[in-house]
Amino acid sequence: MRDYGDAFMRHIRATQIISFEKRTLRLIISQSKLKDVDFILKNINKDVNNFKTEKDFKDYLFSSTSLQLFTDDESKLVEKLTELGEQTQIGEYSINILKDKIDILEEQIFKTNIENTKKELKTYKDFDDIIDIFEQIKNKDVPDAPLFLEWNVWRALVMINYSKRVDGNFIMDLEGIPLNTAGGGKPDIEAEYNNFGLITEVTMSGGNTQFNMEGESVPRHFGDFKKSLGKETYCLFIAPKISEGALAHYFNLNRFNTKRYGGQTKIVPLTIDQFIEFLHTAKNNNFNDSIKLQNWMENICKYNQTCEDEEEWSLFISKSIEKWAA
Repeated sequence: MRDYGDAFMRHIRATQIISFEKRTLRLIISQSKLKDVDFILKNINKDVNNFKTEKDFKDYLFSSTSLQLFTDDESKLVEKLTELGEQTQIGEYSINILKDKIDILEEQIFKTNIENTKKELKTYKDFDDIIDIFEQIKNKDVPDAPLFLEWNVWRALVMINYSKRVDGNFIMDLEGIPLNTAGGGKPDIEAEYNNFGLITEVTMSGGNTQFNMEGESVPRHFGDFKKSLGKETYCLFIAPKISEGALAHYFNLNRFNTKRYGGQTKIVPLTIDQFIEFLHTAKNNNFNDSIKLQNWMENICKYNQTCEDEEEWSLFISKSIEKWAA
């Protein structure tokens, strides 16, 4: 039932008519789509339809005219463009051009909202909220745990600051709430610092599934990002729990040169609980020097080369977190 609910949620959220309230994660109507919803409610036929055949039902279901939308009305589009700051008149442009103009203006609004969100995050104002969302994700008390994990890790990395950029490859709506996870060809999150790059890969999977899903894609994304950036590169791999297979795989992969992955990978696996501790350490030590972050990851990767096995390496990672930003 949870899977069905998540699938339905993703379909209806693709319209961007529905979003989530940032604090409570309750479903709400997007502020930017209130007029769209009012239009639909006023114009939709509320009578129950009776279909004699399956064909009649499918003809209705897949018809582009069975439901009139706000964006089908030229006068409404002109009105919305005016609200967005561009004056135009009925008949001046086709409906498709009007839609394109609205898309361009909304994209500009989206970019402005993201930059404002980044500035606000850097004040640590949302620290408690970010930690609370992680707890909800661990308990699967969020509507789409994999998606919200990507989003919340991105928020956290933006919050600790001191990077040139931190970009999430997931898709967000105009309200700044995540819509879809990152595509398969890119890391979940990309960050660039003065002297190095960092990708972050997250997953809610565990056990053998974690290894099967992430064993090949994570080092491939690492290698591609390292090549494109031209800098020393590291990777944080975050999951509720790190499976034995994934831990062993990354432990060994870090030890050997693999041309496809840009040489020796530098993948650091962390549980969500460890990442939460990582954030507390950053806050408690007033983290303000990206060199400390690089040194911490570099030391973990160097210990990887000399320690006895992956369990010893994992213990070293765990013990190092409380002092990484000191």
